[in-house]
Amino acid sequence: LADAIPQLAVDLVSLPEHHGVCLGRFADENEVSVVHFNGCDRGVFLSGQGEVAKTSLTNFAGGRKVFVVAYKEMLPAREAVFRALWTCSKRGFNCQTFNCEHFAAWCCIGCATSKQA
Repeated sequence: LADAIPQLAVDLVSLPEHHGVCLGRFADENEVSVVHFNGCDRGVFLSGQGEVAKTSLTNFAGGRKVFVVAYKEMLPAREAVFRALWTCSKRGFNCQTFNCEHFAAWCCIGCATSKQA
């Protein structure tokens, strides 16, 4: 997957379902980057303390399979990457009102939607 994604933004999902935005590989980095809510893997579900963070695809996957979510229409890749990076270090995760899928959809299609909530 890392070689197949040069520089674009797509919604990734690993199982159990956790969404993140794949940014591609930056010139100064060795691995593909993903921006996601990092509270999901620590059980931060309702507190609003989940933080958006940039990590490697390997860390995001955590040894699990990763899938690309297909949307019919997406924002331009530059806009999606900007949205994802702009939110880094911001908090506000809530599994019902703004979860990892809401975040990835907002970055990629401009609308915070989730089938999980």
